Amino acid sequence: TMELDRHQTVSGTTPAGKTLQAATESGPSGSKPQSTEDERYQNALADYRAGKLDQAARELQALNSARARNALGVVLEMKGDHQGALAAFQGALTIQPDFTEAAHNAAQLLMREGRTAAAIGQLQSTNERTNNRDDGAFSLRMLLADAYAAGGQDKRAAEILAKLALEKPD
Repeated sequence: TMELDRHQTVSGTTPAGKTLQAATESGPSGSKPQSTEDERYQNALADYRAGKLDQAARELQALNSARARNALGVVLEMKGDHQGALAAFQGALTIQPDFTEAAHNAAQLLMREGRTAAAIGQLQSTNERTNNRDDGAFSLRMLLADAYAAGGQDKRAAEILAKLALEKPD
């Protein structure tokens, strides 16, 4: 899914029908600069929810956190700016290389554009940086299997799916 905030579901969907959700970690709580960034991020989410995509994009462009870059990518994709969205997702990954939600969003966009090899590269790169086995990492590896299958690499897709089945048999 497209991700905006890990703890709060945001109403709305992307052009591909993906539900928007949360992104990454906040900075130290209680610090004045972080509070300002958090407030601006929340204002951008409110603008997004109200359908004010241009205003949300402007607010998010002024923020320099991984979650803001990822959210900007989601908003830009909804506006039809796929190149800008991809740049924003990649910006989030520059800030936080193991950010599974941003990698997932970038790879999905690349796959929708028929750029399967680039999607596989993005997914592999982030997967190598991700040591955890949470739902985000699991979802990333599922998408990697999909990308391999879409690229005609069925054997590699099956290998990943077999490992995932052992990890989460249900």
